[in-house]
Parts: sequence; structure tokens; C-alpha cells
Amino acid sequence: MEDIVKCYSGYKYGEIPKSFFWEDKWIQISDIIARWRTENGNKFRVETSNKDKFDLSYDESKNFWSIKPL
Repeated sequence: MEDIVKCYSGYKYGEIPKSFFWEDKWIQISDIIARWRTENGNKFRVETSNKDKFDLSYDESKNFWSIKPL
């Protein structure tokens, strides 16, 4: 499966999300509003250039991103 979230990854995968695939197009992230860690992996609340907000969640054990519009 192709990635649906493109990230900056330094020493660890998925450190900073930069863009994501939503409704048949790539969306650029303009700001990370919040980030936190769960038992499954990292979560991010992000804002796009048109001020839409999304939660991006990465499940490390499944190597899977989920995207939820707010």
C-alpha cells in the first residue's frame, strides 16, 4: 500500500507529517496544532493551508495511518 501521509523522518519514522492524501489529492499541512503519543503510536492535530483541521494517527504495530477530519 502506498503511503497516505508523507513525513519528515529523522532517527524515527513519522516524526513530522508534511502532507497527506485525502479525497483524491495531496493536501499540504501548514501547521501542527498538537501532537501526542498513545500506546499505539503518534497522533497529530494539523491544519491545512485552507484552515481545515484533521487528526492524523499512526499505528506503529500495523504500520498504518488513519485520517479524521474535524
